Amino acid sequence: MCKWHRLRSKTTKLLEASLASCTGITTLMYLNLKAWAVSEIHVNITTILNLDTQEKSLRKEIEIHGNIDKKQLAQILLVASKCPIHILLEKNITITSSISII
Repeated sequence: MCKWHRLRSKTTKLLEASLASCTGITTLMYLNLKAWAVSEIHVNITTILNLDTQEKSLRKEIEIHGNIDKKQLAQILLVASKCPIHILLEKNITITSSISII
């Protein structure tokens, strides 16, 4: 594996970690607000590469340990999609770069 591929893998992992932590924090804040009995939250992010189109997508899996019904679970899933990183990644992003000598 070349050095560039290792670096790319690390940066992908950092992006996954950003989305996972943002989702976890947003979800935890909502659960605390609602005072719902949850003992653990686990968020796993997987980057998926379509070999035919070379398009990448992210899969977010959230595990809630606690006494939660289906209605509450649906509300939690909705709130989890409102974290700032999720919103940023879900939209088309334009990046404008500049460089200068000072």
